[in-house]
Amino acid sequence: MDFLLDKKVNKEFKYSVKTKNMIAPKPTKYIITKSNQGLNTGLIKTNNITKLEVDNLVNEYISSTDSIMLIYTLNQIHKSNSVMIVTEESDKDNDNKVKKKIPFFCKRLRY
Repeated sequence: MDFLLDKKVNKEFKYSVKTKNMIAPKPTKYIITKSNQGLNTGLIKTNNITKLEVDNLVNEYISSTDSIMLIYTLNQIHKSNSVMIVTEESDKDNDNKVKKKIPFFCKRLRY
């Protein structure tokens, strides 16, 4: 990982990206997909999670690192840049989380 400390390489390839004010190129589609389609409904029913709790979890997810990676990727795709998210996650709901995983959203957020 020494290349991350190399100022010349870092300047040329821009490894760090400011994400504080980043929004998706089509925010309405992004939020709808995140809110409605990305829920593990079986887990919600099994654990009797209320609508308010689900809404809070969705809002929390929208500001999470996973979400920011997806927004960054969508912006790159919108600019016709080649981009790829590499993750250890699968699209299987095996972690007892209400929100689905990155591969699920990658498949659904293609433009």
